[in-house]
Amino acid sequence: MDEMKKVSHREFTTGFYFNNPTNKDQNYRTSAYTRDYTFTGLVKEYNPDTGYAIVEQRNKMVLGDEIEVFGPGKDFFVQKLNEMYDEEGNAISQAPHPQQILKIKMDYPVEENFMLRKKKEK
Repeated sequence: MDEMKKVSHREFTTGFYFNNPTNKDQNYRTSAYTRDYTFTGLVKEYNPDTGYAIVEQRNKMVLGDEIEVFGPGKDFFVQKLNEMYDEEGNAISQAPHPQQILKIKMDYPVEENFMLRKKKEK
């Protein structure tokens, strides 16, 4: 769960879990997201013979980005984004369109529903 929180979460309270909340139980500081990482993509399929993953892009990725890849019950790994192709197989240097389908060369095997994220620039 800690790895998931790196991508996006909000401050929270117990809400109505224990009883009706009072003004002391409300979060008045902020309703903004707290995040150090940006969710950049979701693995849809992986070919172990070629090492390429089909990824549904969620936020902009650019060649040279350092991405972290993680999945259920697995440690995350870090890799540099060195190869990226669009659906037609054309080499591209960036993926700016949400839900664009990409083909990305992976450094290690991944599985369907693994997530890609990158550290936010300060």
